Amino acid sequence: MKTNEAKATQNLPQKHANNAEISASGKLREQSARELISELHHKNFTGRLILSYREKLKKIWFYQGEVFRIQSNLVPELFGQMMIERNWMNENDLQECLTRQRDSKSPRLLGDIVKEFYQVKEDEIDILETHQKMRSLIQALTWEDGAYEYASMHLKAVEPPEVPFEEFEKSLKLLVEATEDKDLGLLFRTIQPWKPKTGAVNLAEFPVWSILAGCRGAGVSGILSIRKQNKLHEIVIKHGVPLTLYEGSFGQPRQTIVVRQASEEHEKFFTGQVFKLFSFLAGTAHLRALGDAVSLHSDAKGKFSTEREQNTMVFGKQHSEIQSQLMSQFSGKDLKIKFSSFYYKISFVVQKLIMSFLGHR
Repeated sequence: MKTNEAKATQNLPQKHANNAEISASGKLREQSARELISELHHKNFTGRLILSYREKLKKIWFYQGEVFRIQSNLVPELFGQMMIERNWMNENDLQECLTRQRDSKSPRLLGDIVKEFYQVKEDEIDILETHQKMRSLIQALTWEDGAYEYASMHLKAVEPPEVPFEEFEKSLKLLVEATEDKDLGLLFRTIQPWKPKTGAVNLAEFPVWSILAGCRGAGVSGILSIRKQNKLHEIVIKHGVPLTLYEGSFGQPRQTIVVRQASEEHEKFFTGQVFKLFSFLAGTAHLRALGDAVSLHSDAKGKFSTEREQNTMVFGKQHSEIQSQLMSQFSGKDLKIKFSSFYYKISFVVQKLIMSFLGHR
């Protein structure tokens, strides 16, 4: 992945490895990619894993359990496409670079050609290549459908991982953990997360995980709206911590809600639903922050209904006002959500009064 060949052939630190020849194949419905990659890491696997789903394909290389290389045919993860998203070049420029690469008498990396003809600095190329690799691996961890196959290989010299896998997993867990700690670990010290700002965000440039990391680092409170095709997801964030997830469509927004609860079972389900959003390679996001920098606009039209069952809540056509009410239940030190039947009744009455008032304006 690095443009300098010397960087690409450093040896990883030696550790006890399982040298037995192993190979297997199966369906990701039986074992998710996240479980599989974690298992191969703990087995100190050296070899190649192939993930496939219809026309999508990813190849992941391991050395003693560490991921050191990824190839993907997903367009938003291609290096050339990522340069276009960052306005380093346009489509015609990219095609010219690819032509130069094909016509070169000796193998040349695309990054080297870009440096030569477009005056992009080497450290910028290295940063983008690292981001490409981390992004592709995070997206691979979200796969729950498709097929996999892996086989061990003998490798001598490999690229060292920018972030060891255990640190990688730790950072992803910290991203949604209910704590005010803004240090998200080595992953987000290695790659620059999104910086909170107004306006739409292109998920092809900044995935959901990068946006959430930026919100955590800035301690943002607000509502993050994520749009992909006709689907609409909204995450209520308090001091950078995701607390509530709404899911729906443009025609029927906020059909369901996933609320963070104190129980381990609810916590696992909530973090799992948020993690699925990390798979998005296209779409837009918009942050409506609470504070002096950005005003929060809300729409109070529609009907409100609640249903409580086994400490969970399902809202139909819910509104931003109630999201603000949910956020107001938390103090800076206590980020666990606590609901009572009294709160449900009060919320329902207040919302009915608001609807009645707006209906007579």
